[in-house]
Amino acid sequence: MSELRNDAFMTLGPSNYTAYLNIQKMIQELQAPHVPGKFILKPKEPPRDHQQRNSEKRVRRLLHWICRRGASTCHDCVCTDTPAPIPGRLFNNPLGVICQDGNLPTSILDMLSLLEEIGPAAEGIFRKSGNIKECQVFKNKLDLGEEVNLREESIFVVSSVLKDFLRNIPEGVFPSSLYDKWMAVTDQDNEKERISAIQSLLEQLPTPNMVLLRQLFQVLHSIERHSSTNYMTSYNLSVCIAPSVLCLPTSRTLELGKEISKQISLVQFFIENFEKIFEDNIDTHLGESSVIPNNGEEISDTFIGLGEMNAAQDDGKNCASEKTHPKGDAEPHAPAAPHQG
Repeated sequence: MSELRNDAFMTLGPSNYTAYLNIQKMIQELQAPHVPGKFILKPKEPPRDHQQRNSEKRVRRLLHWICRRGASTCHDCVCTDTPAPIPGRLFNNPLGVICQDGNLPTSILDMLSLLEEIGPAAEGIFRKSGNIKECQVFKNKLDLGEEVNLREESIFVVSSVLKDFLRNIPEGVFPSSLYDKWMAVTDQDNEKERISAIQSLLEQLPTPNMVLLRQLFQVLHSIERHSSTNYMTSYNLSVCIAPSVLCLPTSRTLELGKEISKQISLVQFFIENFEKIFEDNIDTHLGESSVIPNNGEEISDTFIGLGEMNAAQDDGKNCASEKTHPKGDAEPHAPAAPHQG
């Protein structure tokens, strides 16, 4: 190309060719001596395969998922740059503020009840997200204390809003002050020791936290029992729920993968061993009023286990048709009486 330019300017005459050489000299002087002008051909970057791209997307979604707790949930959480939202009547408030006499708000109990009733038959429950706009409208109504008809809402909207509620409880459902002790539970290999350690930690929780955890894992346990229908095993459920109930301290960010595995393991153990963990705190069936001891006082819990009644009715039908019972049902149930009210 240089030779072609020289030949072209030579045809214009000596004066023009001299001007061309002067311009070339000026350009060379302006260029840094250690960075000469070059034209470099590089091979095109080979395309990443589909599996690698999907893997990277999953990692980004998981990290975004964990960070969604925001700074409003606890002071030592990841993503402390997130501005604290303005509390309403329900969301972003400590459980002690929105719970009266240890009882959960009616709207939360209603959501848990509906999830126990319909959730076991909903494929991908807690994994599939509800419509963002519908979730926001539903959340705003709950936060303003407006009456809502849950049965008019998608079950995935209800599950998404419940996760949002759990995720934005200040200090978390599992208080961050006990985070190290909760994680230490997963290091124990013996099942009885794990259960004993968990029960000891539960006794240290405020009553509202204790009530909410029991009700939440009751629902998750019920859903897991029907995993052959909804495809949500205890592991799948724990992957979806762990980031909403456990707040990751900033000091753990260097070992993010290890901490996430521990969180998932703890939640999975809760789901699979629900009846053993909470046997000392439940003295009646879920369809009746449950009582939780608290410093010698009894606190009535108004949660109604609608899902258990429906499951019993379904199992009764299965017995009549000689079908296989769902996981966890050792014996057929008699049809339950219809729920009043």
